[in-house]
Amino acid sequence: MYTQAQFFLGESATYQGIHNSTQSWNGFACPAFDLPTVKQMMRDGYIQGIETAMVDGVERVYFESVETCPIQHEGVNYYHIGFDELTWEIEE
Repeated sequence: MYTQAQFFLGESATYQGIHNSTQSWNGFACPAFDLPTVKQMMRDGYIQGIETAMVDGVERVYFESVETCPIQHEGVNYYHIGFDELTWEIEE
């Protein structure tokens, strides 16, 4: 169901993530990223509104103050960042 790809926004760096190729938003990809990649996005500073917080011993991911529920793929949690707001493109 999910496949791996490299994703970018305009002039941003590319980020490794997963997506369902049958799902899009206005023609743009709806990727999800693992926690290390989410943290790299935060360090890069290109994408605003990403936060993480420890809640009951579990690290949670938020985008624009809304918790992003993880999806599991091959035993790893992935998080949608800007699922229906950002214009993610797939690097070909």
